[in-house]
Amino acid sequence: MKIIFLFIAALMVLTSCSKTGYLKKDGKWIYQFYAGGDLQLSTKPVYDADDATFEPIDKHYGKDKNSVFIYGMKIKGTNPSSFRLLSETMGKDKDHVYEDSVIVKGADPNTFVHIEEEFYKDKNSVFLKGQPIAFIDPKTFEIIKYPYVKDKNNIFCGTVPLQVKDKASFKVTNSGGMRLYEDTEGFTLMSPEYKWMNTTKDYYPVFYVEDATAKTNTEKFKNFALIK
Repeated sequence: MKIIFLFIAALMVLTSCSKTGYLKKDGKWIYQFYAGGDLQLSTKPVYDADDATFEPIDKHYGKDKNSVFIYGMKIKGTNPSSFRLLSETMGKDKDHVYEDSVIVKGADPNTFVHIEEEFYKDKNSVFLKGQPIAFIDPKTFEIIKYPYVKDKNNIFCGTVPLQVKDKASFKVTNSGGMRLYEDTEGFTLMSPEYKWMNTTKDYYPVFYVEDATAKTNTEKFKNFALIK
């Protein structure tokens, strides 16, 4: 099912508001946030926090001597002394990589780095946030110009490979702005030429930018599609 994140701009406005985040009140740490259909400002305790050692990392993350917290809730198993943020939604400590509060399975924290926008990689894989992209080679992966990337074998719009004949002259003409995330089954039903993706267990979700464009000396593309 196609999901267009048109709400992102509004969400960014709310989460960037100076009233969102951690506050200490009467010696106790609380998390302040917007909630409900009318987006009223609400608060909740930072449960199980050691108030004496707790400190905010940013608006949503914090830590004390024992744990790391997100949105006022403890992230189980984290090591606060080694934890650091990689982006607004991704972080790591000496043992694990996290997307929000969820451990990214198979990610190597020692080599896991943020490349650009949604893209990350470690020594073994390229990741779309916390999801490994099974068939992109991490050793040769590079950004051409967002959202177009490449490895030694293919050029991709997001995570979708293009059928490019003239790779040497490939040029991005518009980075676009309409980011689309689809489940693999729905995407392959609409684009049957990519049905092989649905047999790749680790490939999820499909991501591309709808209004991005590119060209070669002999070809033109809108997102991943060849314009005929």
